[in-house]
Amino acid sequence: MATPGRIDVHHHLVPPAYADFLRERGVRPGGVEVPRWSPEASLKVMRRNGIASSVLSLSTPGAWFGDRGEARRPAREVNDYAAGVVADHPTKFGFFATLTLPDVAGAISEAEYALDVLGADGVVLLSNSANTYVYDPAFAPLLAFLHERRAVAFLHPRRTTRRARSRHPLVHRRLPPRHRPRGHGSGALRRLGEVRRNPVDPRPRRRLPPLHLPPRAADHAPR
Repeated sequence: MATPGRIDVHHHLVPPAYADFLRERGVRPGGVEVPRWSPEASLKVMRRNGIASSVLSLSTPGAWFGDRGEARRPAREVNDYAAGVVADHPTKFGFFATLTLPDVAGAISEAEYALDVLGADGVVLLSNSANTYVYDPAFAPLLAFLHERRAVAFLHPRRTTRRARSRHPLVHRRLPPRHRPRGHGSGALRRLGEVRRNPVDPRPRRRLPPLHLPPRAADHAPR
């Protein structure tokens, strides 16, 4: 009986057009050069590490660079490219769709397209976008859409800024010190659900819908 391989749900892709998009703007993610990526390179890494299949997603900085129209184009290009990779290697890859936050209308539109047309396995959300945390009320329409669709949302850490922390001072005060956003702020996001009724959303008793966790490994077994 064959031994099942690992399922990697945190596996980044860097489409060539997106890499060019970053280089044209002088963006160096994490302070390093934009890496060169190919499906073949990922497949080699997977074979070396006993990974049966991987769910592709775009890492930081994502698609948003301050302009709504500009964000929608790379998001669509990334998702179309990822869907093509999956079509070429259906037993090896799935993908989480890139969205356009803080452009909420664009994010909902792109999520609908990716889920319904491209067959995405879910969406990837950065822990904060344009200094706004995922559970900010401004993003409630997107979260409601994902909740209604029972869509998988893969939450990826992104380094917080002083401005982001100042937008949610009560959240930071109410969280235990070990969970206050520092660096990527992922620890705090694990606890945001406990405090988001107030003060994140000042309206009493109103709760934002929860994000769904990434699927179990069995759900992403080779197809």
